[in-house]
Amino acid sequence: MKTLLAFLCLACSLSAAQLTINWTAPTTGGAPSAYYLERGLGATPTTWTVLLAFTATTFSYVDTSLTGATTYAYRLRCFNANGYGPYSPVVSNTTLPDLPGAPGINITTPPPAIAISLKPNDRIMISNTTGTIKPNPNDKTMALPSGSTAVVSSLKS
Repeated sequence: MKTLLAFLCLACSLSAAQLTINWTAPTTGGAPSAYYLERGLGATPTTWTVLLAFTATTFSYVDTSLTGATTYAYRLRCFNANGYGPYSPVVSNTTLPDLPGAPGINITTPPPAIAISLKPNDRIMISNTTGTIKPNPNDKTMALPSGSTAVVSSLKS
């Protein structure tokens, strides 16, 4: 009686949410017509779940939607018209931990202060201010603090 045995190995592609599983065709026994890939939790699971059945020409599977920092075990079994072969050796790997994403960041700079220079006889009308106008008697200017708004409706000399 010939046996069907596939060899299973884990590829290096690994993340917090997926593992890539690769395998090779059996070198002994009859040719497989399908592979059955099973997954369990932990390095030595007691419960197995069939993930998928694959055609004999498929040698890779990306297991997605996994949980980070969790160990998953896999085993594979071949099938042909004569029945099932034995399971492959169990292999396991642990997904990477779930790392936090990048935070959003921005820089806000305050707008410049509004400064109005006046000549000795200038008259202006300012309305809709959101800050207190501060006259400077030394240089005859008036200024609003940074972030303020004002509407200048007339400027006459």
